[in-house]
Amino acid sequence: MPHFLRILIAFVLTIILAVILTPLCGSWYENFFGNVSVGFFGPSHPEYIPGFVIAYLFSFPLFFLSLLEQKRIFWLLVGILPMIALILWGRDGELLIMGAILLILGASLGLLAARLARIGEKN
Repeated sequence: MPHFLRILIAFVLTIILAVILTPLCGSWYENFFGNVSVGFFGPSHPEYIPGFVIAYLFSFPLFFLSLLEQKRIFWLLVGILPMIALILWGRDGELLIMGAILLILGASLGLLAARLARIGEKN
């Protein structure tokens, strides 16, 4: 499979999983940290901005680290860009903490899936 096609598949799967997990992550955020204020992005609803960002930060490394063999660190840094943007915009610290935890969890699961796939190919 061409490298560009693998990147495209990983990106599409990342967005699909992030959209699916957005309501769940948004409700977790609201349960843990209370009312959400998203400013000028729209009404205060956890499923819009915080839920999508947290779901994206979880799903990005999960797919990109498991589907791509080369430049894993580069793609992980690309996935961290939304978190860096949130820090620069001065957004909620709670969103960053929860996003960082889920980013580490997603990266761990992605690396585990890649390692298991390599072990399966050797056998």
